[in-house]
Amino acid sequence: MPECHRLYQAQHKFKTLNNSNNGTALGSIIQLNSAYTDRVLEDIMKEHGSWDVLHAQTARGVWDEITIAHFQAASAYRTRSFVDAYTYQLASYNAFLRVFRDLPQWSLPVLYSLSRDLCDVAQRADNQLANTDAESSKLEEATRAINQGFSLCMTDREPLPNKSRKWGTYHMANTLFALYVRHKAYNLCDSMIRAIKTSEL
Repeated sequence: MPECHRLYQAQHKFKTLNNSNNGTALGSIIQLNSAYTDRVLEDIMKEHGSWDVLHAQTARGVWDEITIAHFQAASAYRTRSFVDAYTYQLASYNAFLRVFRDLPQWSLPVLYSLSRDLCDVAQRADNQLANTDAESSKLEEATRAINQGFSLCMTDREPLPNKSRKWGTYHMANTLFALYVRHKAYNLCDSMIRAIKTSEL
C-alpha cells in the first residue's frame, strides 16, 4: 500500500478535533468544498501526481473510514464523477453515524455538514444518471440515510440539555421536509410531524 503522508496528517487532524470535542471546527473542514479539503487534495496531487493513492488506503478505525471516504468523495466531486462521489460520501456519512450514536451535542455540526453534502451530491448523481437513461435513485437512498441521522437526534436519551443530540432534531427535520416535498412524499411529512410531537423535545 503506497503511503500518503498528507492524508495521514488529515486523519490525525480529524481524530484530534474529535477527541477535543471541537464539532464546529470539524464540521467546517469535513465539507466537500471546504478550503481545508482543497488544500489536502492539492498537496496529495503534488505528492503523488494523481488522487489514485486515495483508493489504495486501508482504514484502521472508524475515523480513518470517515476521513478516507471524505477525500475520495471530494476528489470524485472535483472530477465531476458525481455517482462515485455519492458512493464515497454515503460511506463517510454512514461511518460517522456509527460513532454519532455515542457522541453528545458538540458533534451536531459534523452531522449537518455530512448531511448537506450527501443531499447535494445525491442530486448531482441523479442528474448525471438521468442524462445516460440509467436508473436514478440516489436521492431516495440519501433520504433514508438522512432519516437515520434524524432518528439518532430525536431518540437521544441524554438527560443533560447541554449534551443532548435532540437539539439537532429540527435541523434534520427541515432537511427531511425538503427531501420529502421533492419526492412528493407528503405522507412522510405528516408522519415526521407526529413523531416529533410525541417525542420528549
